[in-house]
Amino acid sequence: MPDDVHPSEYFGFDRMEIVPINSEWRGLLVPTFDVQTLEENATYKVIIDEDGAKKKVRKEHRRLSMDQWLKYPVKDRKTWREYKKRLNPHSPARYPLWWKEEKEVMSKVPYLLSSGGYFPCIDHSVPSDISFDNYLYYLELIRKLAH
Repeated sequence: MPDDVHPSEYFGFDRMEIVPINSEWRGLLVPTFDVQTLEENATYKVIIDEDGAKKKVRKEHRRLSMDQWLKYPVKDRKTWREYKKRLNPHSPARYPLWWKEEKEVMSKVPYLLSSGGYFPCIDHSVPSDISFDNYLYYLELIRKLAH
């Protein structure tokens, strides 16, 4: 690959954006499974986790060990149909609270920033009809877009 060509251009990749869809604070499933402890002793627990998987987990030093996966929630076509209901991409719980507004801003501002045609600031003072929460949200968006 030539040094002076971006990998995406060289390989012909489409433009890629990172969208803040719910995958961090709650997992990919909406709703998640209720976590259950099925068995427990001094060393480990057997649980059903938030993804519906049965696994054996150490009680201490969890980050130093790997969970033992015992059983998965999808076993056949029937269990897959039930499981995929939790993968609904249209569930409002998947999107940030301000998704509609953020989507509109994100569709316009990155291009303006990259072309040098937008200076994110409020001229003189914040208008009186802007709530403090909305102003903080504005500042958060600008920080995210400017980095």
